[in-house]
Amino acid sequence: LGPAAYTDEALADPRIRAVVVEHLDAWANALTAPDEPDGRRHALAAISTMVGALTLARALGQTPLSDELLAAAKAAIR
Repeated sequence: LGPAAYTDEALADPRIRAVVVEHLDAWANALTAPDEPDGRRHALAAISTMVGALTLARALGQTPLSDELLAAAKAAIR
């Protein structure tokens, strides 16, 4: 799903929301470490960090702050 799928207008459509839920759940499951008690919580936090960082970095364009933001997000999810 591209960025347009996450707009308020798109998510108002229950069919699109269902697809987003399905894909996000699958992504979280794929990132969840089975032996980690808080694995799903950590996976969801990593996804949120990645999506937020990419969204903000794109808004900033090719700037030093964009690079700094992406590096900080990458370090946070390791």
